[in-house]
Amino acid sequence: SCAPRFPRLIAPVALYLAAKTEEHTIPAKSIISHINQNYKADHPYPYTVAHLYDTEFLLIAALEFDLIVYHPYRPLLQY
Repeated sequence: SCAPRFPRLIAPVALYLAAKTEEHTIPAKSIISHINQNYKADHPYPYTVAHLYDTEFLLIAALEFDLIVYHPYRPLLQY
């Protein structure tokens, strides 16, 4: 699991991935910029858009999610 290693990165990646699966994509740059504006710590938010993209695939693998979706219309055309 990738969550124990990057807890402050998993939440925005999960948000990005959830929005993507609902076909309401939020740009990764927008997510990171909002986090940078609202991040309350004694140091800046350490992750970038590149980190978000890389961790997206780690999260998909950890969830054992399959990106292949079989469309129902192809088998229906046989009839």
